[in-house]
Amino acid sequence: MVDREHRVVVGIDGSAGSRSALRWALAQARLTGAKVEAVAAWQDPYLYGYGYGWPASQLDVAEIAAVVEKSLAATLTEVVGEHGRGVEVTGQVVEGSAAQVLVSRGATAQL
Repeated sequence: MVDREHRVVVGIDGSAGSRSALRWALAQARLTGAKVEAVAAWQDPYLYGYGYGWPASQLDVAEIAAVVEKSLAATLTEVVGEHGRGVEVTGQVVEGSAAQVLVSRGATAQL
């Protein structure tokens, strides 16, 4: 049996749906006393076959990570500023498939 940490993991991609998921996670965390871990995943498009048609010289993985980090920060500022009172929130940008990152991060989380 895995000991679950008292935290809620939520994926953030800058969409309206992920902002709604973050609002829900904040409300749930407030009710249960959990922390919220907001995670944004990114992956090198050439490693996963969807960089086709783009010259490799035009894709800089450091730039991709920076854009994702900026998007995560903007989402956290917007949503946590409105709905996050009293909840500890951390944000993290992780390289990898969104599904794999969320499953991995959520393995020891309460939700």
